[in-house]
Amino acid sequence: MKKTLVLILLLILSLLLSVEKGFSQINPYKAPLYWNPYEYNLTKNDYIPEDEWKKNIDWMNENLKSYGYNMICIDGWGDDSNYNQDGYRTTHSSNWIHDYKYWADYLKARGMTLGMYNNPLWINKKAADAGVKIKGTNIPLSTLLNPIEGQEKIFNWVQVNNPGAEQYIKGYVQYYADMGVSYLRIDFLAWFQTGADKGDSTYGPARSTQDYEKALRWIREACDENKIFLSLVMPELQDNAVSENKYGHMIRINEDLGDGGWNRFNNLDRGIRHSWWSQYYNTFDGYTYWSFISGRKKLILDGDFIRLNSMANDNEKKTVISLHLMAGGPLSIADQYNSIGQDISYYQNEEMLALNKDGFVGKPLFTNDPTNESSQVWAGQMSNGDWIIGFFNRENVAKNRSLDFNSSLGFSGNASVRDLWTHTNLGSMSSYSVNVPAHGCVILKVVPINPQPDILSGNNYFIKSKANGKTIAYNTLRDSLTTNTLDWDKSDQKWLFTFEKNKEYSITSLSDKKSFDVVEQSVNNGAKIHTWQYLGLNSQKWDMVPDGNGYYKIINSNSTKALEMDAARGIVVQSSSTGDSSQLWTLEPIFDHLTLVGPASPTGSWTKPEGTGATDFKESAFGSDVWTFTGYLNLGEIKIHAKAGGFASGSWTSGSWLQAKNSNANFLTANEYVVGGADNKWNVAAAGLYNIKVNLREKSLDVKKIDYDYMTLVGPGSSIGNWATPEGDSSTDFAETAPNSNIWLFKGNLNAGEIKIHVKLGSDFIAGNWLDGSWLQAKSANADFLTQTEYLIDDSNDFKWNIEESGYYIVTVDLNANKIAVQRRYFDYMTLSGPGSPIGSWNKPEGDINTDFIQTCPNSNIWTFTGMLKVGQVKIHAKIGSDFIADNWLDGSWLQAKSNNADFRTAAEYIIDSSNDYKWNVAQAGLYKITVDLTKGRLSVKRLDYDHLTLVGPGSPSGTWIRPEGDITTDLARTAPDSNIWTFTGALNAGEIKIHAKLGTDFISNNWEDGNWLYSDAVNADFLTAARYRVDGTDTKWNIAEAGVYNITVNLATELLTVQKVDQNSIILQKNSLSNKPVSLVGNEVSIVQNEMVVYPNPTSGLFSIQIKRPKSAKATVYIFNLNGAVLQKRNIVFSEEVQNFEFNITGATSGIYLIKVDCLDGVTQNLILQN
Repeated sequence: MKKTLVLILLLILSLLLSVEKGFSQINPYKAPLYWNPYEYNLTKNDYIPEDEWKKNIDWMNENLKSYGYNMICIDGWGDDSNYNQDGYRTTHSSNWIHDYKYWADYLKARGMTLGMYNNPLWINKKAADAGVKIKGTNIPLSTLLNPIEGQEKIFNWVQVNNPGAEQYIKGYVQYYADMGVSYLRIDFLAWFQTGADKGDSTYGPARSTQDYEKALRWIREACDENKIFLSLVMPELQDNAVSENKYGHMIRINEDLGDGGWNRFNNLDRGIRHSWWSQYYNTFDGYTYWSFISGRKKLILDGDFIRLNSMANDNEKKTVISLHLMAGGPLSIADQYNSIGQDISYYQNEEMLALNKDGFVGKPLFTNDPTNESSQVWAGQMSNGDWIIGFFNRENVAKNRSLDFNSSLGFSGNASVRDLWTHTNLGSMSSYSVNVPAHGCVILKVVPINPQPDILSGNNYFIKSKANGKTIAYNTLRDSLTTNTLDWDKSDQKWLFTFEKNKEYSITSLSDKKSFDVVEQSVNNGAKIHTWQYLGLNSQKWDMVPDGNGYYKIINSNSTKALEMDAARGIVVQSSSTGDSSQLWTLEPIFDHLTLVGPASPTGSWTKPEGTGATDFKESAFGSDVWTFTGYLNLGEIKIHAKAGGFASGSWTSGSWLQAKNSNANFLTANEYVVGGADNKWNVAAAGLYNIKVNLREKSLDVKKIDYDYMTLVGPGSSIGNWATPEGDSSTDFAETAPNSNIWLFKGNLNAGEIKIHVKLGSDFIAGNWLDGSWLQAKSANADFLTQTEYLIDDSNDFKWNIEESGYYIVTVDLNANKIAVQRRYFDYMTLSGPGSPIGSWNKPEGDINTDFIQTCPNSNIWTFTGMLKVGQVKIHAKIGSDFIADNWLDGSWLQAKSNNADFRTAAEYIIDSSNDYKWNVAQAGLYKITVDLTKGRLSVKRLDYDHLTLVGPGSPSGTWIRPEGDITTDLARTAPDSNIWTFTGALNAGEIKIHAKLGTDFISNNWEDGNWLYSDAVNADFLTAARYRVDGTDTKWNIAEAGVYNITVNLATELLTVQKVDQNSIILQKNSLSNKPVSLVGNEVSIVQNEMVVYPNPTSGLFSIQIKRPKSAKATVYIFNLNGAVLQKRNIVFSEEVQNFEFNITGATSGIYLIKVDCLDGVTQNLILQN
C-alpha cells in the first residue's frame, strides 16, 4: 500500500512539474516577413560585405516594407573576432565597420527591426581565453567550456550544469534585446542535443533531454521577458517535437534551402521520414507532416528561406509563396536586390499576404501523410470565419482537384468564391473543381453565405455543461476532464479550438498545450476523457454538432460517441449520443475583438458595427483580458460589441453586446456593464477624446475624457525638483501643438530622478491639489523615461518613470494614440572658446564659423571640429535653439575638463556646467580633429598635422608589413612647410596598403603603436578610387589591383585622399620637355607647390583658379600644356595685389592630365586633372 501511495504521489508530482510556470501557452506571434542574406552567403561561401548588406536593406525598405516585410535578419558566415566585456559578439564580421547596434538603429530609423542569427549556447573561445567573466558574476567564462568540444566540427557549447550558465545565456538574450533585436534565430540544436548530424556522431557528446530542455527554457524565459520571438533551427524534433513545442515560437521542419529550385522544395527524399534531423528533407513534406502540431496561436512551422529566382516558372513561384502562407509559415526572402529579376511582384500579392496579417494557419484537409496525394488539398479559417482553400499539385502533370464545401467544411448552402492569385470573383457555389497545372496551385477564399457552426478556428472558449452550468477543466490528480465553477484566472478552463479536417476540431488546453483525448483510443461507453500531447489521432478530433439554442453535441471522430458529464463519477466521459442535458455544451467565447457601435462612436452610426480600426479596442497586454480604446467620441448613444474572432461587417448576431445596466446611462460615470439582456445604451453627453478600459474578468468599465486643458511634469525629475507643487510653474508645463490636436509638447531641462505627468480638465491647476485631475504614469516601476512609448492613466500602482541623467529633453504626449515619446536633445550649436581656440580669446564665444563644430548628420549627437588650434586654454560652448549671441555667456552650457588645465590631447570625457571652471590646455599649436559624442559623454582629440607619413604593406614600395617606417622610399612629403597636404609619387606593388602617421621624431622601425593609422572606409577598398580615409578604428586596408607608378595626395585638413595611376613615360616626358625639375603630380582638391602657386579646384570639370604670389615685374605668362608638350592655353597676367587669383576655363578639352607653368616662378610646374 505504501509503495502504491508513493508511486501515485510521484506521478502527481511529475504531472505538476510537466507544466512550466510563467510561459504563455498561446503563441502571441505570427510568422515574420523578412529578408536574409543566405543566398549571398551560400553562393559566395563568405560573409556579406557591409555595402551589400546596406543595398539589400535599402531595397527592402523601398520595395517591400510597405507590404509588411519589416525585419532584416543576419545569417551565418561571419566571425566572432569582436566581442564586448561580457564575451558577447558585437559585430557580424571583423571586416564590418559598424556593429550590430548601429544596424539595429539604422533599421529602426526606417521602421524595421534587426533579427539576430546567433545561439546563446555558443561561447566565444577568444573571450573565454582572454579571461572574460560571466556578466553579473565573478565566474570566468572559461568554466562553461568542455575541453573535448570546440574541434573542427564542434561548437564551444555552454555546459548548462556549470555555475553561471543561466546568467550567461539570459544575459546574451538581454544584450540583444537592449539593442532593439526582437527576433532570435538559434541554430544547430540537433548537434547540441545529440552530438550527431544524420547519424555521424562526431559532433560532440549527446545531452539528456533534461539538459536540452533546461537550455531551451532559459532562452525562452529571457525571450519572453524581453518580447523576443524565438525561432528554433535544426532541432532533432524527437518524440513529435515535444521539447521544441514547449519552448519555441517557431521550428524548422526541413533541410536547408541550399541551391533552391523545385528539387529542394518538393522532390528531395520525397515521402521519406528519417530518424534524424531533418526528418523530412523537402519543404512540402515538412509542412505537410508537421501540420498536426501547428495552428493559430500554436507553434509556427518554418519551411526555411525562399529563392524565387531558382524556380523554373510562374506555377512554381506561386506554389512556393502559397504553401508558406497556407501553412502559417514565414516568408523569409533570400533573393537579393540584384538577383530578384522580375519576381518581386510574387512577394507583393496583398490578397495572399492578408493570410499572414490575420495570423492564418491552414492544414492538409484530409491527411498529413505526405505520400498520400489527398494531402495536397489544404484548408483553414481566417479570424472572421472566411475559409481559405489551397489546391496544390506536386506532380509533373496536370491534376484535377475538387472539394465539396458543405461536407468538408461544415456549413450549408453556397459560398462566395474568389481566386487570390488571379484576383477574380468566381461566383456563388457549394463545391469547386479545377485542373491544377504541374507544380502549380489554386488558392481560393470561400465565404459562406450561411456560416454554421459559429466556431472559429484559433479562438479560445469556456466549455459549459447544460447539466450543471460549470466549465470543463482538467483535473491533474484524476488525469481526467471534470467541470468547475468558471474562473477567469484558471488557464486550465480555457480551450483553444483548431480546425483539423472534415468539420473536425482539436481542443487544446491553454495551460499545457495538451488536447482532449479519449483514454487509450477507447470506443466504449464510459471511457474517460483526459488531455494528451496532440498527435493527430482520431481519438483527439471532435465534431461540433449544433443542437439548437446555442448548444452543441461534441462527438469523437474515432468512437462517434458524445462528450458527457458523468455526475456520479464527477468526470467527463464519452457515451452513445442521447441528447440528454449532460451531453449538451455551450461555448462561451473568450473575446478577442471589441468595438464601439452607435451614433456616439467614431463611425457615428449603428449600421457598421465592425470593420474599421477607428472603433476597435486593443488588449493592453496579451492574455490580460483588459481592453482599452482611445479616440474621439461624438454626442449620442453607444454600446460595445464583443466577439471571438474577426468581425463581419454588419453582423449583429455574431458575438455579444456589452451594454448599460439602465437605459440612457451616463457613459462618463459608467463603471460596469452587463452582457446581453435589455437593449440599454449609454449616452455620451460631451464630445471629445476618451480613454475607455474594459476588464472582461471583472466585468468592469472605466471611462475617462482625456482631451485635457492642462498638462505638467511633477517630481524630483522635473525642473522644480520635488513633488510638493504639481502645478503652477510654467517651466514644467506642456503646450498643445495646435488647438484640439490632443498632442502636447514639453521642451526643457529635467533632473535625474522620478517623474510623472499631471493632467486636468477645466481651469488652471491648483498648486498642491493632487486630487484635481489625473496622472499619466509608467507601466512598470522605475521605468526608464527615455525609452518609454506608452503610459497608464490613474493606475492603482503608483508607478513613476525614472530619469537617469539630467539634461534638456523633448517630451511628446499623443493623447489620441496613448503614446509618449521622450528624446534627450543635446545641442543645436557647439563652438570652441578660449586662447587655444582659432580666435584666440574668451571674449567672443560664438559667431565665428572657424570655431564651430559640425553635426555629423541631422539629429546626430556626434559633433566634429577640424581646424587650427593655438597654445592655451580652451572650453566648448554649446546651445539649444537659435544661433549664438556673441559674448552671451549665460546663453547655453559649457563642456569642460574634469580637472583644471587637463591636457586637451588626452581628453576622453567632459562634464557639463560644473561649478569648477576647469579648462583644457592645448600644449602645442597645430591642426586638430575633435569629436564630441553627446550620447556617451565622450571626447576624442587628435592632432592631425603629423610630422611623418609613410606607406605600409605589401602594396607599398617596401612590399611588407614588417618595416612600417624608416625607409624614405615609402614616405610622403609635405607640399610646403606647415602645409597639411602631403604627396607621394613612386612605384607601388599590387596588394594591401595602409598609411602610418606620426607626430614628433622620425618613426621607429616596427613600432606599430607609435602614431596613428589612416584606414580605408571599407574592407578591401580599391585604392585607385579612394576619396576619404579614417583615422584609427577597424583595421581595414586598401587594395592595389595593379602594380605601377602612382601619385598620392593626402589632405589632412579635409581628410580627403586622391590616388592616381600615372604612365612612367608621361613623367619622363614632363621632366624632359618642360623643365629640368621633377613634376609634382597631385590630384587633390587644393594643390600647392612650394607655396608659390595654388590651383583649385583640382580635379576640375573645366573652370579653375590659380593663386600666384606677385613677382618683382608684376607681370607673368601662364602656360597650360598637355602631356605631349602642346600648348592648350597661353595667357599674360598683370598683378595688382601681393597674392592674386586668376580664373581659367578649359571646358571642352579632353579629360586627362595637364601641366601649368608660370614663367616667373623659375620653372615650377603644377599638374591639373580635368574630369569631364
